[in-house]
Amino acid sequence: MFFGAKAQHLRSELARGKLPILTCARCGDLKRVPKSQVDPEPRLPYRGMLLENTVRCNIYCIGCDRQSAARIRTTAQMDLEKLSRMADLVHDLGLQQLFYLNLGEPFLSPNIGQELPLLRSKNPDCRIVISTNGIILNTDAKREAAMSASHLLFSIAGINDEMLKKYEHYGSFEKAYANLKALVDYRNARGLSKPIIEWKYLLFNWNDRRPTVQRAIELAKAAGVDAISFWPTNNPFFGYSFRYRLGMLNDVGFKCWKGREVDLRSPARAEELHLAADEKTPRRE
Repeated sequence: MFFGAKAQHLRSELARGKLPILTCARCGDLKRVPKSQVDPEPRLPYRGMLLENTVRCNIYCIGCDRQSAARIRTTAQMDLEKLSRMADLVHDLGLQQLFYLNLGEPFLSPNIGQELPLLRSKNPDCRIVISTNGIILNTDAKREAAMSASHLLFSIAGINDEMLKKYEHYGSFEKAYANLKALVDYRNARGLSKPIIEWKYLLFNWNDRRPTVQRAIELAKAAGVDAISFWPTNNPFFGYSFRYRLGMLNDVGFKCWKGREVDLRSPARAEELHLAADEKTPRRE
């Protein structure tokens, strides 16, 4: 797959400054580099990889392409045998990071309590990142599984149901926020500093006003999360945050590849968070 003719065609076109497929235009990893930095020799992945344990989801986000992806999956759920082989592959490749996410909700898997400890036991030094809508991360068994992650992002697009449901249909702010706080409490009660727990706030023109952003920061502080980050999106196009693009939120936290991030922990923990902020996570919106 990585060394075949089609893969090489993609590399060659990108090296020429061309976009070989339309998907490249919205790829979060697309960037300009000098021709001198173009590496013509392909290699197997080592920096990171997506692993999708399930394509099922309990909500419907209007910018998500999950339904079309689900139609081409041979199965909606990865079984434990395949997951164990994937964990071995992560180890054999020496992956620096594993993004346990794609188009499904990871905690919807009935085997999540076995999956994450299995991945961690075979890859003790790998940075495991999970993105969740948080609604069904609602039991101690799932919270215990989450402790195997390095960084966990709760995608909550607003400060109430009215805002959140404009994007996350069938979502629930109250449930997601309660589960966010419960996970922080669960981690802290065990005296752990990991996983880093972050509120991932997608910015749209209906949830980006100054009082709303300030209220989100207050709620994040009350929940005890490590950080809250504000992610501007272009999908859907009618939700485009002009306030962010015009620089009206430039004094919120610090600038990073996500958009803006507010560190909510001690200075000692801040350095760790800033390092994590530099480790790019796929922009699953």
